Amino acid sequence: MHFCAFVLKGLSLEKFYDILPEPAKRAAARFLVDELQTMPSLAFVLSSMTPNELSLELINEANDFIVKNEGYELMLFSLERGVPVVPPRFAVYNSAELNTYMGTVVATDIPSWQAALVAPAKKRYLYIYDINLAMGASPELVAKVNESEFIVFGRTEAHNRALQEKGFKVARKSVKYFDGKAILEFLND
Repeated sequence: MHFCAFVLKGLSLEKFYDILPEPAKRAAARFLVDELQTMPSLAFVLSSMTPNELSLELINEANDFIVKNEGYELMLFSLERGVPVVPPRFAVYNSAELNTYMGTVVATDIPSWQAALVAPAKKRYLYIYDINLAMGASPELVAKVNESEFIVFGRTEAHNRALQEKGFKVARKSVKYFDGKAILEFLND
């Protein structure tokens, strides 16, 4: 009803959206997710799809999962353009498009976490795959991660303890490899 009044007064939907405060924009995006999303959706955010252990593992496991399971949506967002080592059987986007993604998002390192901050996702995770890179994070950066709505976890319980000692608020969750079982847990969480 209120939206119609703005349109009738000549205010376009885009201009109407632009004048909304950030909390209202996030609330509107979450409302749309709840009302319009028809299947569970999971997106991984990678810094790079170039040949490395994480991207190779993740794409292989996601390909296997998508072939064996119907009714789920998997996506990959990458900060760097590049050709993946293994061709994915699911959508791949540039991280600049995260501001429209409304499913569950799993960032895989600090740079991908920073990119994923704009996603109006229902659930947000920060998966610390490379513990050595996270150990170099400044106290200010750790505080920003802790203030975000992201659930932080590592590959093992030992990694989680190290992250806690660094100052991260870490969930009681660890995922050594993103196999089909782990992917399904995130989709149904």
